[in-house]
Amino acid sequence: MKHKRPITLCFLLLILSGCSEKARQAYSPPGGEFSFVPPENWVMREIPGFKYQFAFGERNNEFTSNINFVEGNDPSEFDDFVAKNLQAMQQTAADERRTLKILSHAEFTTDFKRSGSKVVTETEYGGKPVRQTLYFFAGKGDNKFVITCSVSAQGSQDYGKVCDSSIRTFRMSGD
Repeated sequence: MKHKRPITLCFLLLILSGCSEKARQAYSPPGGEFSFVPPENWVMREIPGFKYQFAFGERNNEFTSNINFVEGNDPSEFDDFVAKNLQAMQQTAADERRTLKILSHAEFTTDFKRSGSKVVTETEYGGKPVRQTLYFFAGKGDNKFVITCSVSAQGSQDYGKVCDSSIRTFRMSGD
């Protein structure tokens, strides 16, 4: 009987310590169009000229990791929408005399069973190599979302999992 109390006490302390961990809060814009849980220790900030806040992570190789959201209305079929966006990105890169490499293009599914496309690219901004992972999702009607996770290309392997994990929590109103 004497040994049961310390074991019970330890068990209760383990449960309570796990329960007291602060859960990361989801971000949802005032209009409630979507929500997602930013990566741990990233902060949400408003950026002038953008409808939705950006998530900012740590600074690495003079580049601050970030996630941004763009919503658009486009009557194109989803695959055509993705192709048009990639084509526009390549044209912009060419106009700015920089390269844009498409490293991968695959299907991506959120925890809420919303399917979309995930495209990983590498380019340069301000002379710094940047890896961008773009997540494309179709919304209601002609509504489409593009979520871009941008990180320094150096050490970007670690961020792939961080971005994927966060974007898996992406939930559109109605999901």
